[in-house]
Amino acid sequence: SEQVVSACLSDVYEWMHDRPSGSSFNDDEPREESSFAKAIRSPGIANLNEKIKLKFTVWSSCGYGYGGWRSYSGPPKKEFDSSFSTIEEANERAEYVFYSKNPWDLHGEDRLTPDTDTTTGKGCRYLEVHPDGSYIWTVSVTKSGAFEYFDM
Repeated sequence: SEQVVSACLSDVYEWMHDRPSGSSFNDDEPREESSFAKAIRSPGIANLNEKIKLKFTVWSSCGYGYGGWRSYSGPPKKEFDSSFSTIEEANERAEYVFYSKNPWDLHGEDRLTPDTDTTTGKGCRYLEVHPDGSYIWTVSVTKSGAFEYFDM
């Protein structure tokens, strides 16, 4: 219905314009991969079902931003990773994906340091890194209803 679409587009607008809250999500060192619960490292079938999403979606994107020296066809597509019933689980999965599933396959002592690690006003985590001359790697959480409208 129009109300559902309007509410979802409102969430997309908030995500685009109010995503960094200005405070760091976590000032501690990144966690070791093995410290994440098994359900976060290997989500169940319900969490991986892209057609019937739970309340919060974890997504990632990887691609070049507009730099003027490459052909630019817009921002990279946001890829569904998983969904969770609680924002806490989704935020934890986002952290795990950012560090463990990065496109450079960096782990352990070589792990990434995010340029941005913040939350939206509604508590959804946003992590991003942009090494010089390379891809922009982003992992974030959003309400599942809003995710459908990200790449429109």
